Amino acid sequence: MIEHALGLFLTIAFLTFLLVGIGINSAWHWGFKAAVIMLSAGVMIACYFSLMGLLGWPTPFNIGEQDLVLIHAVIEEPGKSGEEEGSIYLWARSNEKGSAPLALRFPYRRDLHQSVSDALKKKQGGASQGVRVAGGGRGKSRNESFNIFDLHKPGLTDKGPPEY
Repeated sequence: MIEHALGLFLTIAFLTFLLVGIGINSAWHWGFKAAVIMLSAGVMIACYFSLMGLLGWPTPFNIGEQDLVLIHAVIEEPGKSGEEEGSIYLWARSNEKGSAPLALRFPYRRDLHQSVSDALKKKQGGASQGVRVAGGGRGKSRNESFNIFDLHKPGLTDKGPPEY
């Protein structure tokens, strides 16, 4: 979460610099002004992706290797024409107390589809499901895969009827 706030802060600082340094009749060389305009376009794109994380949109970006608790999942299969690529959306949270849920987007794969379908059936049966997000590795911009596992299975206790 701190990365998103830092991105927003840097954007505001950069825009302040633009307003003060360039906006008021500066005598700087036109080449420098052009470079600053191009840089500002890059900063705006960075701001957009920073805001995606703040707004709770599913992120396709690498979150590193983590173990999470599955909240829910949605599967969008690819179109039959092959033009639409399909996605698997997961909503999960860390096991730490007070953690905020994460919305994750993965590219569609048939094996992941089956794994998510099975996990949702188990979840409806009362079994908590965990998600182990596979690391994209150093330099990778996206997490491409995940594994789903049972956290615990529900069971009945051997307690008898209450005594009065």
